[in-house]
Amino acid sequence: MTIGQRQIYILGAGGIGTLISSQLCQKYGVNFFIRSAHKIDHLKQNNNKITIQQAFNNNKIIDYNISNSLTVESFTKSISKNPDFYFEYLFVCVKTFDTIKALKPLLNWIKPNKTKIILVQNGMGVVEELYSKFWPNLESRPILYQGVISHGVYQNLSDSIDNPFKFIHAGFADFKICKVPKDLDNTDSIIESGKETNDEIIDYLVENAELATSFHNYKDLLVYQVEKLMVNACINPNTAIVDCVMENWVI
Repeated sequence: MTIGQRQIYILGAGGIGTLISSQLCQKYGVNFFIRSAHKIDHLKQNNNKITIQQAFNNNKIIDYNISNSLTVESFTKSISKNPDFYFEYLFVCVKTFDTIKALKPLLNWIKPNKTKIILVQNGMGVVEELYSKFWPNLESRPILYQGVISHGVYQNLSDSIDNPFKFIHAGFADFKICKVPKDLDNTDSIIESGKETNDEIIDYLVENAELATSFHNYKDLLVYQVEKLMVNACINPNTAIVDCVMENWVI
């Protein structure tokens, strides 16, 4: 990690979190929050290496290294010695129903108008719940971005035993991002929200073709969210019933 390098934290180090980090770590310091001490030990023993196998690209293997991995408990204990610290960038890649629980221990280091939280999850309603439970007042809210990702990523059970940080990037698709307005009841702010990124990290993702990232306004992204939700609601039950992995289907 380079001195002065901008630090990004990722909450949810599964397939999507690792895929996004594979691009960010090329320029920035990337730190994973991980619940399992076993997985942290594995990373430390292997120089924090992550492996992604591109099934759509003749099974090309991509290895990269993150900066650090830690538990939320160890982070809160160590960061208490630094009263000036706050998250500048926090990617949230946990399941939607785990978001409140996962973010709650980190609230002290999420600052209004300073912390940028990027939600990359399937499902809807998280923004409304975050605003309601954590930041009911407009002035207390951090800067929120919403992401909808259609890349297919999964993990083979046999691989995960020996290497819990080897993932299969099964299908190349796209990654859509928008800036979320602080006032969801203001129709004008929803329509006008997010015409330009005006953010270094978001710009970097958009300019980097590896994830086919594009930037949208909030109103348009809601449509993409609904489309993704409908596709998942139809495809996922069927693949479970017939016990298959849709490696070559990209939605």
